[in-house]
Amino acid sequence: MVNPSIKVKTRKNVKKDATEIQMMVESRTEESYCEFDKRYIISSLEKELHLSADEGLKVANKVEEKLMKSGLGKVTSSFVREMVNSILLEDGHQREMKQHSNLSIPLYDVKKIIEDRNTENSNLTLSPESINLTLAGQILKQYALKEVFPPEVSEAHLKGDIHLHDLDFINRPYCSGNSVEYVKKYGLRLPGIKTQSKPAQHALTLVNHLSCFANYLQGLFAGAIGFDAVNMFFAPFTESLDDDGLIQCAQHLLYSFAQLAGGRGGQTAFVDFNVYLNVPEHFKNTPVIAPGGKYNGKTYSDYENETRRFLNAIFDVLFEGDANHANIAFPKILMHVNNQTFANDDPLYMKACKLNSKRGSVYILYDRGESIKIAQCCRLQIGLTKEEAERMMVAPEEMRFSAWQNITLNLPRIAYKNKDMEGVYKEIDRLVEVTMKGHIAKKEYIEKILDMGTKGCLSFLTRGMDGKPYLRREEAKFLVGMIGLNEMVQCLSGSQLHENDDALFMGLKIIAYLHNSVNRLSKKYGVTCMLEQTPAEGLGLRAALLDIRYFPESLKYIRGNIKTGDVYYTNSVHFAYDSGVDIFTRIEKQSKFDPMIQAGTIIHNWFGESEPDYRALASLYKNVFLHTAAVQTADSPDMTVCCDCGTMHRGFHDSCPKCASKNIYCETRVTGYFSQTSGWTKGKLAELKDRTKVNLEMRRYIMSGFNATEEKVYFFGKQNCPKCDELKKHIQQSENKDRITMVDTKDNEGLALACYYNVSELPVMLKARGGEIISKTELKGSFLKWMKQNV
Repeated sequence: MVNPSIKVKTRKNVKKDATEIQMMVESRTEESYCEFDKRYIISSLEKELHLSADEGLKVANKVEEKLMKSGLGKVTSSFVREMVNSILLEDGHQREMKQHSNLSIPLYDVKKIIEDRNTENSNLTLSPESINLTLAGQILKQYALKEVFPPEVSEAHLKGDIHLHDLDFINRPYCSGNSVEYVKKYGLRLPGIKTQSKPAQHALTLVNHLSCFANYLQGLFAGAIGFDAVNMFFAPFTESLDDDGLIQCAQHLLYSFAQLAGGRGGQTAFVDFNVYLNVPEHFKNTPVIAPGGKYNGKTYSDYENETRRFLNAIFDVLFEGDANHANIAFPKILMHVNNQTFANDDPLYMKACKLNSKRGSVYILYDRGESIKIAQCCRLQIGLTKEEAERMMVAPEEMRFSAWQNITLNLPRIAYKNKDMEGVYKEIDRLVEVTMKGHIAKKEYIEKILDMGTKGCLSFLTRGMDGKPYLRREEAKFLVGMIGLNEMVQCLSGSQLHENDDALFMGLKIIAYLHNSVNRLSKKYGVTCMLEQTPAEGLGLRAALLDIRYFPESLKYIRGNIKTGDVYYTNSVHFAYDSGVDIFTRIEKQSKFDPMIQAGTIIHNWFGESEPDYRALASLYKNVFLHTAAVQTADSPDMTVCCDCGTMHRGFHDSCPKCASKNIYCETRVTGYFSQTSGWTKGKLAELKDRTKVNLEMRRYIMSGFNATEEKVYFFGKQNCPKCDELKKHIQQSENKDRITMVDTKDNEGLALACYYNVSELPVMLKARGGEIISKTELKGSFLKWMKQNV
């Protein structure tokens, strides 16, 4: 077994734990040369790969034979390990070879990571902490692809068929929705932190507790940390404050989060605040947790005035901006609007419109019907189940939810592979199946960590401050994103989504099929999956570059500058950014996809250097709420900030318009948040050049398409609906039945048509000419009377 003619450089063989590995406890002065001993190879293969002693001996013999032939008298143990891997591969042990290989980063890459800024996430700056994050992320990405995901999933990611998001955060869930009430009731009692805090007695103390909690959660999740109804839940703490004290509290709240940059990689915590103009209906009877963590016998309906008063103070602080009068990027303010918002001239609503006219600070979320949604991340919105909603109303401190992973499908590549819709649908099914396997792998891996309880790295998620699991496994949600629908449709039809209604309808049919495929296969695999518009800050560039490599045809459709490599795909289901489509058309048509993308969407209004009239914005939001299916809109101006004279100016400038200083930076929204353009990827900078800046005064566009001169009558129904069945019977008995098109919304084309005409409740009958709805009746109307008048 021992060959004295070959010397192997080794380190002292001691048992190491994670701390010793990180601290590099073994000094290089302890390294020595030992005689080559095949028993070490056999033992390693038995322990790490579970190969038999005979199989291990065969590998060891081949290693020895190659070493003797090479004439090398001295080798390192890592060199021997690579020889073992080579022989494992030659002998058909591919899986074992991967398990036996090292995870490493080339020295050149380490040097580049230390010296150059990583722009995959523009919320990261170059600092020692961000370097640590990137270096650690490189190893974790390799680990995830080799150890966590099955080969089929890893290969699909590496080739670019799909994209596994946040591989560098493989050992944590994606994002988290949380409750202020949890911190109000329990204070701060976090594992690993010796100093424990009782529930807050004062507003500023609550701010400190909440910011510390968010910073702690940022280390347990890969994405955003969201909080619901922040202004309402703070109301019991702010009612005793005068106006100056209230402003101070709002400042402390916003700046505590805006400058919370000591956590994950030194980046500012990605935090979302959901706010409401009034106490939401579902919280009106919720018992109030007062200072000290005790119930005070009131409900939140008693805090209507204080809820609005604190939101008004938050708006005042946002109006001022930071020390340079620049926007406060985080926390993001997500304002919910509903029917009540537009019932009267609400001065607080108008103030939000003025704020957006000046800065675009407030995201507008459109709450229709009785569903309860909480938003977080760049566009993620989670609709609560009946059980979750009921629990939140009675005990809001129990409210928390999480999406565990996001996987995105590269849609243009599907079109490059398949030119007929049958092939397209077959490939969608295949990729969704691969995606489900990826979600199952992540789910099992996170559950494996959770099973370690308080000894694992996610100990708080297994046992929170209330003694219950903070992360509820049974409520885990998984996301399926998409990128490049515009380019996919262009490849298949010759037209982009905005160019005609046939292309738009093809896009709707594709997303309808994807929606149904995800629903069908998520049931098969036993996981809760839903579609989401992927933010794709770095993916737009990555997917485009991979398709250029593997599919030359993609050069016809990829956006940006091919020669310089500044390329990208249009995000999710968005229209091309250089389409020139006016603001009304973009929202009206693009929002037709929103009902199928349940986990969240956003439509951007790129205002550039213009400052729209706030009354026009107020009217826009109302029309969007009443006449489209849009879930969320964001208004994004372009801004230049001077760090010398502390001024902000609309538009991008090479120097400060006021003092001519070059010490400036430009910022606008990259995806779902404001950031400095100097930190963007090449793909996002190319997209920025293409963005058509909208004019709010453009005339409203009346959709045309299909056959714009032909009037059609549609009936939209669903299965197992008594009202639908009754109406179908009347239609079938009617002498005009041949003039009515029966639409099955379970069918892909039917679902696409329902989204096209913004059908939300069933049954519905409508008469349309092309894209224009002439007449419509819904559930509460008289269908028989309508049929007599319109058919």
